[in-house]
Amino acid sequence: MRKGGQECATKRLKTPQPATTPCPTAATLDQRLPLSKPLRPSFSQRTHKLHQYLAQWVYEACIPFHAIDNNSFKRFVEVVDQFGSDYRPPSQYQLREPLLKEKEDSEEAHTRSYIFEYIYKCIEEIGPQNVVQVVTNNASNNMEAANMLKRRRRGQTSIGNLPRFKRVIEKAKSFTIFIYAHHNTLALMRKYTKRRDIVRQGVIRFATSFLTLQILTEKNNELRSMVASDAWDQCKHCKTTERKAIYSTILSIAFWNWVSLCLRVFDPLVKVIHLVDRDKSPSMSFLYGELLQEKEEIKEAFKNHEANYHLILQIVDAKAHA
Repeated sequence: MRKGGQECATKRLKTPQPATTPCPTAATLDQRLPLSKPLRPSFSQRTHKLHQYLAQWVYEACIPFHAIDNNSFKRFVEVVDQFGSDYRPPSQYQLREPLLKEKEDSEEAHTRSYIFEYIYKCIEEIGPQNVVQVVTNNASNNMEAANMLKRRRRGQTSIGNLPRFKRVIEKAKSFTIFIYAHHNTLALMRKYTKRRDIVRQGVIRFATSFLTLQILTEKNNELRSMVASDAWDQCKHCKTTERKAIYSTILSIAFWNWVSLCLRVFDPLVKVIHLVDRDKSPSMSFLYGELLQEKEEIKEAFKNHEANYHLILQIVDAKAHA
């Protein structure tokens, strides 16, 4: 009986229990519910967003509003749409150099002005001293451009316009203009130079530059003392940015070295100018001999380095045979 009772108890224990349904959670509900697809913005929404980006670029780049009506801009938009999403805009260099040049070459008429500007720019880029000859046909626009080029080069073929001398002359000119522009600075300068002016007018502009540099050299120590004085610092006109540049110029050893070189080159030429400007002009043979001697002095100023004086002598010869 005990054994049978144990078997019945075991059977009762092994009777399967009814399954209990777990309480649904938020995670299980999310897994059961189908995910809804994100809605694509409408055409008007996408257009408005695109207009916002375009407007932001127009504002930041300071582009005139009427540029939006330009036909070339409309063509650009059409081509970008045809190209697709792989389009990448050009770089600044591409816009500034090759693309702009293609535009000029394709649409700009080959007028005398265009040819003149193009050739002149090329000459300046490679250096006039490296140009042997410019060869064109005898078309009327080319011949007119050649005459324009001759007039421009003739106006610039001056020793004073050479970069090495022009920088020095411009600095000296800035100094004299600043001094004579204000009563206080002019009075201070005359106090240090003992009422000696630092500007003298010559017969020609070249001579004026020479005379001004000559006086500045003579009063070198006085002018350096002036800009380093307390009176210069206390002058209200001497507290500007321009004053700082002038202060650096007058106290610069390099500036005075260049002034000295200018005078060694200009002095022989001014002597010839004075000979020609006399009431009784000397003979041509005498002037020619003087000119040869002045050329030798110019060579000595550059220690006979031909690369330094070659262009100067070319200008002298051109003026002599003009």
